[in-house]
Amino acid sequence: MEIQIVGGSYQGRVKNVNSQRCVNLFPYPDPAGKKTLSLHHTPGLLEWWDLENTVPVRAMHTFNDNLFVVAGATLYKITSSGGTITQTTIGTILTDSGKVWMHDNRTQLMVTDDQDGYVLEADGTTFGAIADGDFPTPTSLAYQDGYFIVTKDATDRFHISASLDGLTWDATEYAVASARPDKAKAVFSNSNNLFIIGERSTEIYYNSGDADFPFDLLPGAVFEFGTAAAASVAATKTGDMLFLGDDLLVRRFVGLTPEVVTPPQVAYQFSTYSKVSDAIAFAFHIEGQVFYTITFPAAGKTWQYNLASGFWNEWNSYPNYDRHRSNCHVYFDNKNLVGDFGNGKIYKLDLGTYTDDGNDIIAYRTVSAVTNERKNMFFNKLEVEFETGSIMPIKSELLDKDGSNWTAGGEWSWDSTNKKFQHADT
Repeated sequence: MEIQIVGGSYQGRVKNVNSQRCVNLFPYPDPAGKKTLSLHHTPGLLEWWDLENTVPVRAMHTFNDNLFVVAGATLYKITSSGGTITQTTIGTILTDSGKVWMHDNRTQLMVTDDQDGYVLEADGTTFGAIADGDFPTPTSLAYQDGYFIVTKDATDRFHISASLDGLTWDATEYAVASARPDKAKAVFSNSNNLFIIGERSTEIYYNSGDADFPFDLLPGAVFEFGTAAAASVAATKTGDMLFLGDDLLVRRFVGLTPEVVTPPQVAYQFSTYSKVSDAIAFAFHIEGQVFYTITFPAAGKTWQYNLASGFWNEWNSYPNYDRHRSNCHVYFDNKNLVGDFGNGKIYKLDLGTYTDDGNDIIAYRTVSAVTNERKNMFFNKLEVEFETGSIMPIKSELLDKDGSNWTAGGEWSWDSTNKKFQHADT
């Protein structure tokens, strides 16, 4: 009898019905393989650069072939050439924690932090706050078709900059997301469509080229859900956009069509968190797998949705093994890089690394109960197929039924005489 070990994290409200967990592992689809699904380990963390500043890495963005990083209140420029990495301090912003948004128009890099806006010029050194008094208090930032776009705090408005100039703003250059009466929380550009995501509704705009205001509402593109967290919006390189809805369901926009990708068990877990408005998310591609990663900092939880397989898994890290250490993501220097939420380090996500910056990765999978019409089932042999590690086990080692004593490696069988699991000597 084959026991279905492979699966995701689906621990529901009634644990007697479903109590599956998949932590630091993910179901890997391979339709042409011996098995269509197998369990693979999540990427390890390999230190790429240390800012030597024990603060959160809040945002990262590539601009003019350089990496720009906001860590704490400081903006850094990092260059990588021929294996040599160089760090330069550019300037500071007024806040040292919380979400940061970064976008560029090829000649300017704009940074916002829910309070102010800042612009770095193309020379890579001229950096400062936006002095234009018409610049609104921003709650999110996007860029499309030459315009920087921000949602204005506590309103249903989104404002645009002058064309190709993040330093110049006109108080009359805004639109009202008025199809539904709620506040605009996030603006996001994806596949040349502009999403205005409110507390309870979502509207999609396009660039009509109108001389008075370039963005118009796409006919019929109004949806009866908003977002619970402005920073939960993320997009993949394949054009999919996902975010946490106000109903705690993650939705995936394929083009202009949304679909719910959160099963009830995962939505239930989200509902148990005391705070969800602080959720942050990013998406990354690695070896053909596409992950939407969402972290709830206050709750100390990180989840991943694999767009290639449709499964959810949990992702955690040292020292408390609650949330994962990744706080933001960027693809730079042909690497998936993530910034640490507390120690100022930048890591490479690497499927060939089996530790998190030298610390153990604890992975486990809790499977569904195996039943046969409520009758007891007895097995005299258990075979688990897996790829072995590099450290050989002690061949004569005997293991009892306490799973905490188990080690992986070799072949194990049940010794019915001694009532123990016996490690084979071959």
